[in-house]
Amino acid sequence: MYCERNKLEFDPNQFNFKPTKTNTRFEEKSECHNETSSDSVDEASFVNDIFQNEIYMTEIPKTFKETQISPDKEKWDKAMSKEIKLMHNRKVWDLVEPKSNMKVLGCRWVYNIKYDEKNNVKKYKSRLVAQGFKQRPGVDFTDVFAPLVKFDIIKFLFVLLVCILGWNHCQIDVKGAYLYGNLDIPIYMQQPEGFAVKGCEHYVCRLQKSIYGLHQSGRQWNLELSEISYGLGFHQNELCNGLYSKSNCILLVYVDDIVVFSKSQSDLENSILKIKIKLEITELGPVRYLLGVNFERIGNSVYLHQNTYINKLKTRFKNLPRRRITLPLKVGCILPDRVKENEIIETELMRQIPYKTLIGCLSFIANRSRPDIAFAVNTMSQFCNGYTYHHWTIVVDILNYVFNTMYYKINLFDTHNTRLTMYSDSSWGCKLNDRHSTSGYIMLFGNVPITWKSQKQKCIALSSMEAEFIALTESVKCIIWYSKILKELNLIDFRMPELYCDSQSAIHFSKNNIENSKTKHIDIKYKFVRKLLYDKEFELNYINSKKNLADFLTKPLVKEKFLSVIKVIFQKYSVTDGAECWNSNELVQSLNESISLVNFHDVAEVTALV
Repeated sequence: MYCERNKLEFDPNQFNFKPTKTNTRFEEKSECHNETSSDSVDEASFVNDIFQNEIYMTEIPKTFKETQISPDKEKWDKAMSKEIKLMHNRKVWDLVEPKSNMKVLGCRWVYNIKYDEKNNVKKYKSRLVAQGFKQRPGVDFTDVFAPLVKFDIIKFLFVLLVCILGWNHCQIDVKGAYLYGNLDIPIYMQQPEGFAVKGCEHYVCRLQKSIYGLHQSGRQWNLELSEISYGLGFHQNELCNGLYSKSNCILLVYVDDIVVFSKSQSDLENSILKIKIKLEITELGPVRYLLGVNFERIGNSVYLHQNTYINKLKTRFKNLPRRRITLPLKVGCILPDRVKENEIIETELMRQIPYKTLIGCLSFIANRSRPDIAFAVNTMSQFCNGYTYHHWTIVVDILNYVFNTMYYKINLFDTHNTRLTMYSDSSWGCKLNDRHSTSGYIMLFGNVPITWKSQKQKCIALSSMEAEFIALTESVKCIIWYSKILKELNLIDFRMPELYCDSQSAIHFSKNNIENSKTKHIDIKYKFVRKLLYDKEFELNYINSKKNLADFLTKPLVKEKFLSVIKVIFQKYSVTDGAECWNSNELVQSLNESISLVNFHDVAEVTALV
């Protein structure tokens, strides 16, 4: 059967029109749970609710067949036809007769609904993806590396170029970016389902351009973009390969998302016009929503947050119990050791809870806009391969804390100076099960938090000085990289970066040639930091532990001390109507008036809340 209107070709008889969203897999699992003891029935029911909500909350089809029985069939058909038309215009493939020696890859449709920064439906997206997992290394592909600009660099340059220097900027989206890449190795693929050319159904596609799903597609697109950028007068930054610059313009590239910065509006429009000649792009205007992060303009300031993404999590995990949580992780919170497989009866049941999914979502938030949950998320991520119900409830606590503090936003215009300042800290032997220490650092540009990290140290430190020195080394590596980018761009007067540490012994060890039985095993890292200090690449100063801004990244803090850090990181801001709210006193008062914490780690109580 051939449908002229939608250019679809398929046989309706091959479809099973039984709804595919029926939870058949879980019906089988439920029978197994019924055989468990009566004490675990309520808990199993709770797991069922969570699991079903996590997997079946959306109506996005998984296969082409599902689109044909979807209520939004016409929208999906239109999206697929649009994708096929784009590929024909780009001459992505031509049809050839298959031969016995050909390695023919399969392909499939991938569907998604894209939303704007206000969570309104933006468009229905269909993408044809090759089954690149069937490619043979060394035969079908060789090099696959493609550079990506870090989001912290986007934040860093936004503060530098827009907030400090007042440059103009515009976000652009490259339509079908991977389809611009040229293939240097012949690759064959089946015709897309529903779009086989009539009379040539047995033919296969010989790919001329890179397509989504191939191992080398990202690299081929990046090579094409680099060539186009060079032709327009841009030069790729040696320290950050996703950054292209020339005298009056800078490009930041993250796959098909490009942010263009320019000194004047006319230069910006001229640069975009030249890019349009080479690439099919969509102008999105000033950055408002980029890579899952909101850039919200309130008055004369820009505030960074992820409320759009967090609101999606509210829908995604709507069956989870809600509590008023004021701290991401309580002081003295006892975490059970990581369990081994089959050691506890509940292990099989816990596999069905989306623990890793939720940790991934929280990590995304912690890394981009919420340093206040970085330590808690890092701690709980260490149990991904052996978590219990107790671990799960703590992770739910963290999620509820994020829901309750959505008004925390980073003011990108809080730049009273242009100096890089790093705070470093560690917690020695804090992991009771293996005695690994935790490193933490946070870097400010002016007063704006740019990058931060909370991380379990890979080796066991033999002293608190060694733990502090390991954390100090990671901090130095980070701040030196940003310092070099700042010097290479040469857009502002450079000031030597400052690094603060609350360990006198670690500072003394870094500045002096000390060798004794307690420190002789610390070799390369010691020489690395000492060499940079000798070359005056940064200043290393002491700071009292009570004033160390990185303290919250290494251990849970009591409420008063935690809030004192929050007041520095998340500055007061103006709401939409212009009224000022959440100054430091109001923030403390509001949180103190919140409902007191309840013991959320009781399985029976949590089950009763569902």
